[in-house]
Formats: sequence, structure tokens, C-alpha cells
Amino acid sequence: MSMRERYGSVTAQQLADIDWIEDATSEGEILLTGDKAIAKRPLEARAVVAAGARVFALGSSQLTGEAKAKRLLDHDRAIFRRSDSKQGPYIFSVTGHGLLPLRLLD
Repeated sequence: MSMRERYGSVTAQQLADIDWIEDATSEGEILLTGDKAIAKRPLEARAVVAAGARVFALGSSQLTGEAKAKRLLDHDRAIFRRSDSKQGPYIFSVTGHGLLPLRLLD
């Protein structure tokens, strides 16, 4: 479910990352994001840890929408395998070569 679907367009634009991380994780969802920097930003990283979130972030912000979708689909089996076998909290970068674990709270 996208943030727009969950909160509506206006609210989704204004919502803090810590709020959607907690909400989506409490619903048992796997989090997909284009922002791997949440692993290094203290508030967001703490929210991932506190919620026990399973986060997969695209490794490059330079990708087009089509390229983002392709990358996620290219690695969907690895994403599902990881999320089914490993409890959160964690963040993995979804790169062109596969999943790369990111360290939380560097």
C-alpha cells in the first residue's frame, strides 16, 4: 500500500517518516522506500529499531520510476525470502546486484 493510499495525497506529503514507519510496521507490512538515508538519520533509524521494521530501500535516487519498479521486481524473491526468514529491525539497500545490509544509527 502506498502512502497516498494509506493517508491521502495531502497527508502523505506532510507525514513524518517516523509515523509511517510505525503505522506500516504495526500492520505487518514490509517497507519499501526510495530513501536509504533513513538508516543514518537518528529519528528515522530509531523508529525502524523501535518498530522492528523490515525495510528495503532503493540504492540509487537517480532511477526513473520504471527503473525502480524493474529493480524491485528483479529482486522480489530475495526481498520476500529475507523478510520471511529474518525478523526486523533492519534496512537493506536494493542495488543492481542484490540486497546490501545497511547499518542502522552509524
